[in-house]
Parts: sequence; structure tokens; C-alpha cells
Amino acid sequence: MRRILAALVIVAALAGGLYLLRARLVSLLPQDALFRYAVRNLSEEQKREFYARLAASTPSGIWEAVPEPAVGRVLQFNIRKTDMRAEVVTNAAGMRSGRPYGPKGKDRFRIVCLGDSMVMGTAGKEEDRWSDQMEQALARAGATVDGKAIEVLSLGNGGWTSLNEAAYLSQRLSSYQPDLVLALMVDNDLNDAGGVLGIGQGTYTFTTEHRDLGSSVFVDHLPLQFGLGDKNLLAAGLGPESEGRWTEAFAAWKRLETLLDQTGGRMVFGVLRAADLFVEQARHHHARAGLRSPLIVTEYFGQRLPHDPHPNREGNGTLAGHYLHVLAKLGWLPVAASALPPLHAGLSADALGPPDAARVAALQREAAAALREGLEFDRLEKADVRALLGGVYPGEEGRPLASFPFGTLKSAFLLRARPGATRVRVEVEVPPFVELYPFALEMRLDGEPVATLRLAGRTEAGRHVLTGAIPARAQPPVALEVGLRTASYWTGVTDFTMRSYRLVSARQE
Repeated sequence: MRRILAALVIVAALAGGLYLLRARLVSLLPQDALFRYAVRNLSEEQKREFYARLAASTPSGIWEAVPEPAVGRVLQFNIRKTDMRAEVVTNAAGMRSGRPYGPKGKDRFRIVCLGDSMVMGTAGKEEDRWSDQMEQALARAGATVDGKAIEVLSLGNGGWTSLNEAAYLSQRLSSYQPDLVLALMVDNDLNDAGGVLGIGQGTYTFTTEHRDLGSSVFVDHLPLQFGLGDKNLLAAGLGPESEGRWTEAFAAWKRLETLLDQTGGRMVFGVLRAADLFVEQARHHHARAGLRSPLIVTEYFGQRLPHDPHPNREGNGTLAGHYLHVLAKLGWLPVAASALPPLHAGLSADALGPPDAARVAALQREAAAALREGLEFDRLEKADVRALLGGVYPGEEGRPLASFPFGTLKSAFLLRARPGATRVRVEVEVPPFVELYPFALEMRLDGEPVATLRLAGRTEAGRHVLTGAIPARAQPPVALEVGLRTASYWTGVTDFTMRSYRLVSARQE
């Protein structure tokens, strides 16, 4: 009887006759238990087939939610869909590939390319990706390692951060067994990890980071919330929020390198060229974390897809050629440089040397020079929005730059440090919504708690001021990070952003 019921469920579901099946089986099994009963009795093969059909019936989404905060998300398994004008075929690993990923064969030398959308090949053809072009070039050159054929796998998903990338491979290293790992860090890899909606679409309204802090999303493209096509200073290393993200990311890369050492694998650490400050920060933290993997800066020189800023085949070919020439020069691949696609004239096969601390400091001063010493939040200029690190949302949809924005459970912004200032004064407006109370709002300056606003009930709603002493530093900072934290929020019926107060002004005294 069990097998008959399970077979009926899977056949009817796959045929689209689920409603009729439930009606016919209602006398045999309660409706609310039907699926649980079927799942317990379906074979693994039937479950996989059922899942594949369900994923295929959701044409607008390609992501599969993964209940693991370190990884965030992978692609839906074994699908063939169109996303951003490109065909996306995935395997059982949740990676974009028309071939399965499994244990490494004894006759294979395995290279793993690790990253985000730049490895996934977002919006382009699978065969045009730099990882695929590397494999193609090595095959044309007849390259082998100790008689083993060279295979190149692409481990990357759009929206992954450095934490996602390093954790994904670190937790699966014994399964993938890579001989070489080619990492590629991009300037948005310090963001909070994006989440997944139930229909398989990506979102930054939800984040797998800061789960206890609700919708406090920290991403470098936060200005888009304010209608600006610009980035903030989340990666600038100005203040503890940014510095902590750099430290955490490179601790994850160091752990991956350590695990690779234990398996006999090696890594080349690549950084996609971005603003000079990002590149220099990457060099600084690479050395600070004690990574020994060669560090390179790569680029695709504006060779983009016609419909998307990701690289086209030519741009990916530039990346592929760069990594191949680096590996050849290191002697990690037995292939002559002359047998490889030519190295772009703007790139070098040499790894970078030690970082220049003075260069980092000079670039940070330059970035901080664009900041104001104080902010009036209802009169934000475009440059001011770059100071908002996260947890800050426009006040009114129609006037995103001319109204008091909302602060949520965790919010942070930067001020240019004012010489001689000893205190910071922040004014907020707390609404009279009953769910906010009792209300407590903590202010931190450069990561140190300096003041707390406490309100017992809604009769104390309105404007309030927090003031706190600027922490003493041996070297005066060029920028000051103001952080605000609370556990109280209100939200709407159809809008799930957790709002806690309005930001009115911030100034140094």
C-alpha cells in the first residue's frame, strides 16, 4: 500500500494532477499529512526527479536556499533555465556546469576556480568563462601533469562574498580535492551575504549575516537604496565595521590556505582591479593574515557583455590568460608560455611584493576628504550617501535624498574627523508606535559604546539626543565611525523593513 500511495503521489505531481490526487486520496490519508507520508516513502531517485520538476516550474528563480549561514546559497540543482539572457545549466553540486562535479579521478589533475559571479559567468555563456577557456587552452597545448589530464572546475555563485567562497570550499575540500585553487576576490566581496526568496530569486533585503539584527543590510551598493548609482565606503578600512570585514574575510582565506597545505594543494590569490584603495587594502590584509599564496591583480579591461557589465568572451579570455601565465611562471603547470594565449600587455605574470602601509594611509585620507564633519540627514548630498555603511533607508519613496531616513536595528555611517572635537552629538526621532517600547538605542564611536538612550513608553516619543566622548587614539583617525544599535522596531504589513527611528542629524563638538 505504501509503495502504491507514494507512486501515485509522484506520478500525479509530475503530471500536474496534484489537486485531483489529493481529492481521491482524502479518504485514505489526511491531506495535511499526504506530502509528509509521500516524502518518507519516495525513493531517492523519485525525490530528485520531483525536486527537478519543482525547480523547473519556477522559471523566475535559479537559486536554492541553503540552511547554512557560511555559504548562504547555491544554484538550484540540475536545472536548465534562462537567466539574464544566458542559459544556465547546473549540476547536483548547485554549480553552473553541464557536467557533474564529483570525486577527483586518479588520472586527473584538478584546478578549481573560486569566486562569485565572475567565476559563475553571470549573463554570459558557460563555455566563455575564464575557467572554461583555461581548460580549453591547456587541452590545445597538450598540457598534462605527471601524465594526468587537467580539468578546471568553476565554484562560484553571484552574490557570494569572500566568507561564502572560502567557507564553501573549506567545508568540501576532501570531496573536491583540488591540486590548485585560483581565487578571485572582487570589490563587493565584503558585503553581507545576499539571501534567497522562496521562489529562488536573490535579494539583499534579507541577509544571512547579522541574523539577530534583522534587516540591517551592509552592502557597498547601499546608495542604490537612495537612487544613486554609486558605492559607499564599506571597503575603505575607515572604522571598525570595514576593518573587521577585511580581517574576517582574510581569516577565512587563511584557513582555506592552511587546509590546502595539509592536502598538498596550492592557491593563487587574485584580486580584480578596482579602486586603488581596495587593491592596497587587499595587499595589506593578505600580508597581515600571513597568506603565502602568490597575490596578483587581474583585470578584463572593459571587455563587457553588451547587456551586462560582466566580461564577455574576450574579457574572460584575458583573465584566463593571466592566470595561466602566472601558473607557468611559478612552475606549477608544466607548460611553456609560448604555448599559451598571449598575456595582455597591461598585466604581469609576477606576483606582487609586500604592501606599502604609507600608500594605504594616503588613500584613506583621500577617501575621508570627501566626507563631512557632520550630517543633516534631511539634506543629504550625493557625496554624503557614500558615508552610509548600512542599516539606513530612505525616508520617503518619492524624495529619497530630501527627507529624514530610517535607522534600523544596526546602522552605521562615517564622519570626517574634525581636529579638536571631543564629542559626537546625534539627534534621532522615535515614533510613538507601541511596539518600540521600552526603547533602548546604543551609540558607538569607532566601535566603543559611549551612550545609550532609554525610553520607557510612547509618551516619551519624539526627538532625542545622544552624546558621547570620542575615544582617544594614539594617532588621530581621518574618519570617525558612528554606530547605532537597538532591539526595537516596527514594520508594516506589506513592507518588511525593520524601522526603529529616524536619523535627524549628527555633528562633532
